[in-house]
Amino acid sequence: MLEELHIRNYALIDNICVSFPAGFCVLTGETGAGKSILVGALSLLLGGRAGEDIIRSGTEEAEVSGVFHVAGNKDAQAWLEERQIATEEGSLVIRRIIKKTGRGGVFIGTSPAALADLHAFAELLVDLHSQHEHQSLFSVENHRRYLDRYAGLEERVGGFAESFAELAEARKKYEELALSARDRERETELLSFAVQEIGEAALKDEEEEKGEVEEEMMKRSRNELMLVVPTLLSQFTTRSGINNCICLHKGFKSRMIVTHNNDRSFSCTALTNGSL
Repeated sequence: MLEELHIRNYALIDNICVSFPAGFCVLTGETGAGKSILVGALSLLLGGRAGEDIIRSGTEEAEVSGVFHVAGNKDAQAWLEERQIATEEGSLVIRRIIKKTGRGGVFIGTSPAALADLHAFAELLVDLHSQHEHQSLFSVENHRRYLDRYAGLEERVGGFAESFAELAEARKKYEELALSARDRERETELLSFAVQEIGEAALKDEEEEKGEVEEEMMKRSRNELMLVVPTLLSQFTTRSGINNCICLHKGFKSRMIVTHNNDRSFSCTALTNGSL
């Protein structure tokens, strides 16, 4: 229920506060009295579109705020509790600011909010029947909630929703555990295969040491090669560059030969296949 509407610098309005007592309220007046301005301000407060033209001439910003009583609105209370927004004695202030700079602000209670959140929350509070896009009766996703409320099934539906959420969470954990189990099984098979390969190789101490030396030498050679390749590629554009490539190639090959001679146990494929 809307209890109070405060409008500042909106259209022709300087500053006005309208209170709505409990029960059925009607705003009457002749054409041009300003009824549509009040409805427009309320639409803005509920998340409607707004441009700079709604800001009162001579001012920099417009502000519309409203006090809503939500104590009896279970859907609105659930929405607020989910986002940890507190009410004060069952009432809540919604405020929206529009600035000429293009920046504005939306506040639900004391918490800043996105315009989409304001629009979603406002649908739980108010219907503007003069604006068909705000009529919740035409929103298909609301039909079941209205039917549940009419049948007095809200508590049972709420319990079902909680049970379904718990089931979904349990299913998610089960799938995560099953995935972890498959990963462990795959890793176990891989490690078992590696252990079997090592056992079948029956390596002696000196062979293992030789393998480690060869691995280290290959790493060093690869690092040197990675340093030379970019330089070689950059030299292919000119004749002198090609000559430089030949010199670089010879220098690299010489270093490879020195490395090979220093450790005869190292077998360099690049030297034996004549590709360098």
